[in-house]
Amino acid sequence: DPGKQWYQRRVRAEEVDNFDIDTEPEASGSKKKEINRKRKAKDSKYGFGGKKKMTKKNTTESYKDVSSFSSRIHSKPKRSAKNDKRKGKPQRPGKSKRANMKNKAKSR
Repeated sequence: DPGKQWYQRRVRAEEVDNFDIDTEPEASGSKKKEINRKRKAKDSKYGFGGKKKMTKKNTTESYKDVSSFSSRIHSKPKRSAKNDKRKGKPQRPGKSKRANMKNKAKSR
């Protein structure tokens, strides 16, 4: 059974991979990450960047303000029998109609 073989290979691989990891940090190699000297100079000159302004975000006032909303622009026109004739390319016939047209063309 391939599933059983796969499982056995996996179990063997896990047995081989089980080794002890030292979780305590080494005393000799404990260095803090130093900030770049150039970065420190720019931070002192211009200030640390911090969080940006988020000018594109909606505020509660802008969210609630609907004065610029026009339903005439943002809605679909109502379809009536007069407007039902669609403009543009004629719609492609369905698969069975195309097959029938193809057979008719062959028989001529």
